[in-house]
Amino acid sequence: MSSYFRYIDAMEHFWAVYFTQGGLTERDFLVYSYLVHTCNALRGKNPFQLESHRAAMVLKLVDAKGRVQPEIFARCQKRLEKAGLIEWQKGRRGCAPTYRIVMLDTYSIAVADKNAQKVDRKSAKSVSESVSESVSESVTLQGRDKKIERENEGSSLSIFKDWIEMIEGHPKWRRVKNRRHIVEKFVGHYAGRPAMMNEARLLEWFAKERNVEWEPEELPLAPAEPEHLRMAMNRLGYALDSPLRSMSWPEIYHRYGDLAQRLIEESAAYAESVTETVS
Repeated sequence: MSSYFRYIDAMEHFWAVYFTQGGLTERDFLVYSYLVHTCNALRGKNPFQLESHRAAMVLKLVDAKGRVQPEIFARCQKRLEKAGLIEWQKGRRGCAPTYRIVMLDTYSIAVADKNAQKVDRKSAKSVSESVSESVSESVTLQGRDKKIERENEGSSLSIFKDWIEMIEGHPKWRRVKNRRHIVEKFVGHYAGRPAMMNEARLLEWFAKERNVEWEPEELPLAPAEPEHLRMAMNRLGYALDSPLRSMSWPEIYHRYGDLAQRLIEESAAYAESVTETVS
């Protein structure tokens, strides 16, 4: 059963804790706001499940090289839990962790607000300066993240084109219909480790791929069907009710190469005998 949830009360709870306890950072606020947003998007479902790696990706919690760092999300999560803002449980059997936004009643929020008002002007100024610095740093980080994202997209696109060209020139794997999708999966898997992408590993990836869709094999053209094919089959002892009867000449030619050549020769011999008989 979902517990009580109200968006504004949840945010007021954060600020009450921030002013009375301290110890929370701008990233903590970012993570908490996202958890509240998720709960609200689920129509107040509290508790709810959320994949931490996906949350870190959405919030762009990355290192200097632009790689997603779920560990940053985990540290914020622990501080929020310690502050009494959330409760969470580790997911079981591959399921996502479960989160619950801890709600306070109106009286508790009012008391916290009253305590917060006791902060003197000097402290308020310090808090204001700290928030301004945090916002400035956040804007700088966002600009850097966007730049890294654009560079990564351009790099990934270039790498993707190179691998597609290599696969389309391969004698075997060029006949795979969904080769572009498989290359996309390969590039996405090694996006954070470009040094590990090479031709041998890509070919191994294709060999292990289970959902391969093949294009029809291009067979060489068969020679024209012999004029007396059925008669030649009878002369070689193959009854017309044999499996060959239901097969087309190109199928016979490509499946039974030696037999097809003999049929061509017998057909020609029969044609000559018919000509001699008539003359």
